Amino acid sequence: MTNTSIGSVRHYCIHFLAYQLVWLQAIFLAASGYRWLPLLIAIVIVNIQLAWQQKIDPVSPTIFRFVFLFLAGGFVGDSILQLLGFIRFNGSLWGLTAPFVLGIWLGFAVTFFCTLMKWRKRYFLLAILSLIGFPLAYGAGVALGAATFGPWGLLAVTGLWTALFPTILWLYNTGSEHVRTSD
Repeated sequence: MTNTSIGSVRHYCIHFLAYQLVWLQAIFLAASGYRWLPLLIAIVIVNIQLAWQQKIDPVSPTIFRFVFLFLAGGFVGDSILQLLGFIRFNGSLWGLTAPFVLGIWLGFAVTFFCTLMKWRKRYFLLAILSLIGFPLAYGAGVALGAATFGPWGLLAVTGLWTALFPTILWLYNTGSEHVRTSD
């Protein structure tokens, strides 16, 4: 293994571990009744993650647009699921999605941007991966007590994110074609 591949493996491992830390603390704290603490901790972890990323390979300024699109899409999508009774997030506000969920989306968006953006135009592949990954993550969160599914909840989550994740990437890519970037 060359130094470049060792660095690459370390790069992916650090981002993967940072995201797992964001997800686990958010789920366990939400299951314990904390509303804002998981989001605040996620912000701290993501800032450390971005500082590390900036040292090894500067992050494109378009990350802010990507994170905004992901947070907005996640907030609206998960809020609609909650308002329609498909899922109930612990600590939700005014019937909308809970702050801990935004922390998870923040961590996911930054991790994806820093590690997997080369896949950003593979919409069909990402839809298939979403078909598997998002229901597993939501199901695990429900099993650990951070949320509860209503009738057809898992199916609704699956449908939403199978469509929404590639759509967010398409929106990002469409806007990025008009902006000169290094990503």
